[in-house]
Amino acid sequence: SESAEKKKRKIECGVCFDGPDEIEASGRSLVSTNCGHIFCSDCIKLAIKNCKQCPQCRKRLTMKQFHALYI
Repeated sequence: SESAEKKKRKIECGVCFDGPDEIEASGRSLVSTNCGHIFCSDCIKLAIKNCKQCPQCRKRLTMKQFHALYI
């Protein structure tokens, strides 16, 4: 059985914390990196441009190492 904490977990950008509705309404995309973390397209592009790494786990990333999520 899952804990109550896991059931409450929602999908959102790991940087700006916007959910799918806010992301879509503003013309951004929800994306996942190759390391499995979820961000909005604007936040991950900025993070890769500035730091060349995942904002959550710091794995080295390039602009080709994330893809859109269709949920």
